[in-house]
Amino acid sequence: MAIELLDSPPPHWNELIDCPFQTEQFASASTALGYQPYFVRRNDEAALVQFRTLGPFGLWMSRAYIYPARAERDFMRDLLAELKKRGVCFARIGDTMSGPADPSALELPGVETVDRHTFVLDLEQDEDVIFGNMHRSARNRIRKTEKEGVETAEATSLDDVDEYWRLSRVTSDRIRARGSILQMPRAFFVEVFERMIKTGMARLILARHGDTLLSGVLCLVLGDTMLAYHAASTRDRSLTSKHGPTAGFWRAVRTARELGLKYFDFGGCTPGLPKTDSRYGVYFFKSQWGGELRKFCNGTTVLSPAGYRFQEKVLAPLWEVAHPLYLRLRR
Repeated sequence: MAIELLDSPPPHWNELIDCPFQTEQFASASTALGYQPYFVRRNDEAALVQFRTLGPFGLWMSRAYIYPARAERDFMRDLLAELKKRGVCFARIGDTMSGPADPSALELPGVETVDRHTFVLDLEQDEDVIFGNMHRSARNRIRKTEKEGVETAEATSLDDVDEYWRLSRVTSDRIRARGSILQMPRAFFVEVFERMIKTGMARLILARHGDTLLSGVLCLVLGDTMLAYHAASTRDRSLTSKHGPTAGFWRAVRTARELGLKYFDFGGCTPGLPKTDSRYGVYFFKSQWGGELRKFCNGTTVLSPAGYRFQEKVLAPLWEVAHPLYLRLRR
């Protein structure tokens, strides 16, 4: 059966998928990041495909980002063949927070795979058991946030969203300083608020001390799992000792239990790093909550070597500079 890319989801799409990144609502929000979503279904297998075009060069200069659900090897082979036929240069399957749990789905010619990891917390345990299974330093931080008067609450208005977005820009600037680009435009968070938070598909947890926002964590909900997707925190040294991120994540875990969910996914992490690596702090923070370290995989493949070389040597360096301006113009 042929692979067909649809620009709108087929009926009952959200019942077929298994990851919040594959939802129609998240796909809509991602257009604010410069992506064009397409929906693929064949029998019980499905995938959301996000195209990103580097500048005004059309599909020939596109990269495809694939989020498969229940996909087997034959489905992935046929999907990649269809993308190649359409002139897509490069495809990535999954990302640092999602991907096939079974690597055999990606055992295809030309596909390079990499193992990814995440900590997943069992929420069917009693809250006292969850608290007791944490690392002692995490428990101490939670107790300190209570003594310090740190308060947590869910975002309920666009004013809350704007406050979080402004804090996220500070966090993005820190990441940029380490050589990475990660800056979500306001339009993305507004779309998430309208399409996902208002419908219960996402929760934005904010931690404050008095009137000052210390941190926030945006969590996505699908099925029996809440996933920590995006977080931001202050770097004001007079406030970091109040441990806003710990307060926010603890509130998120308890909220997920109150919703009757089974799992809390802390999002991607990288084990085995030296302490000098900038990513070590993220891994260490997520490792302290008593979750189980689970493995999944990502894949990458070059579908058009000539086009990919042109992207890498000419377009990509220019696009890194132009992309922030492009997002501002879209807004």
